[in-house]
Amino acid sequence: MIRFEYLEPKNLQEATGLLATHGDKARLIAGGTDLLHELKTRHLRPQYVVNIKRIPGLNSIQWSEGDGLRFGALVTCRMLERSPDVRKWFPMLAETAGIVGSVQVRSTATIMGNVCNALPSAEMGPPLLTLNAEITLTGTSGSRTMPLADFITGPRQTARRQDEIATEIHVPNVPANTGMIYVRHSPRRAMDLAVVGVAAVVTTDASHDVLQDVRIALGAVAPTPLRARRAEAIVQGQRYSEELLRRAGEASGEESKPISDIRASEEYRREMVQVLTRRMLHWARERSRLAPGEAKILRYPTSMHFIYTPAA
Repeated sequence: MIRFEYLEPKNLQEATGLLATHGDKARLIAGGTDLLHELKTRHLRPQYVVNIKRIPGLNSIQWSEGDGLRFGALVTCRMLERSPDVRKWFPMLAETAGIVGSVQVRSTATIMGNVCNALPSAEMGPPLLTLNAEITLTGTSGSRTMPLADFITGPRQTARRQDEIATEIHVPNVPANTGMIYVRHSPRRAMDLAVVGVAAVVTTDASHDVLQDVRIALGAVAPTPLRARRAEAIVQGQRYSEELLRRAGEASGEESKPISDIRASEEYRREMVQVLTRRMLHWARERSRLAPGEAKILRYPTSMHFIYTPAA
């Protein structure tokens, strides 16, 4: 491992000041599951490592009926996975957090780190995009909030300024009759990177036949997680049918921008986007029938076979 100076600020003001002073020579650490690996392999060579773990107020998860869900920069994947409020109101987030690495990794890795690393295959990007999440950045001149869709600008690139720390993610509440689900397709069921990831959020009418609002996001098939806007427009306000889902899947595949690499070919990824878009729209609609907290949390949402608990 390379040599660096370790800094441990006691508050946000001190932390942002250190980042402003040291510029691109400094790197933040919270969970550190990615950073420590990159330090050991010498892919990163910072002169300063700024640990924000001791800063108070960044490890809370709060939900309210009026405001939705808010969680801080130090919230780990395991905390989100096990939160009763998240499991009840945003089961997709609990499920997705539950497939990041192993239990040991999830107990250390932060959700914010997963987002800020901005890897195309990062798990949390597509679910948070479909939920219209916002991210708050705090710097020496104050705080600003932006849509998560605008925050991730490229592979390992974000809109975070050098003196800023991503301090909070806000997820607005969803309407009644809304179902949500994310699937990661990968060679292994656990502890693997996504070859393709698809998230869907569907709000239906009282009969659950009309798809009133639909959001679809794709991961690992473009430089950044992206919303499949054309596919969304095809199904928006339409009556549910297999033909409708087929058309949405085709549009979603056309919107994706996959590459060929050692893990999968471009053609395979595009085909899987079509298949998984159809399936996630189906299962999100099925979940829209359930009351909050009634959806069974899937331990392995990588499976192609889903079981849900029908409403009583």
